[in-house]
Amino acid sequence: MRVSAARISPFRPEIGQAPLRAACNSRCVRQLELPANESTLPECNDRRVARVLRYVVRDLTQRATCAGAARIAGLDRAYFSKRFRSVMRMSFTEWNARVRVDEAKRLLRAIDLSITAVGASVGYDDVTTFERVFKRLEGICPRQHRRRLAHAAARRTPNAETATPNAETLRAVHE
Repeated sequence: MRVSAARISPFRPEIGQAPLRAACNSRCVRQLELPANESTLPECNDRRVARVLRYVVRDLTQRATCAGAARIAGLDRAYFSKRFRSVMRMSFTEWNARVRVDEAKRLLRAIDLSITAVGASVGYDDVTTFERVFKRLEGICPRQHRRRLAHAAARRTPNAETATPNAETLRAVHE
């Protein structure tokens, strides 16, 4: 008898996953997360590599390994690695890290979760590893990235003095 695959939330604290992951599954995070959208995936003509791309993007909380991705593609690990690199122009590990960091940047911009919670929501149980990978790819740590986003937003937000025309600004415009 075949059981149909039900869409189950990736966070299942009753099964014994980390409590932090349960906290990350709050309603506000689920509302902001977009469903895995295949249109955001890079163009890929190789059906086996495309299957792996869809699988990884579908649930970023699960860390995919190259060996696991090769199993999903139905290929030997060494051959999958070579094939992935030729199709995507980067290694699977590099692509996987880039996808996770891009999603972490989106979460840092969208909501006020702790850095640890953001890391856990993109598959990094260890915040040190998350920060190291983020800094390697972006050049700054996640906290600095968040500060830059906040600073940029504060500069864009007009206050009453800069948004309201006064005699000085009107005079400068007409001259």
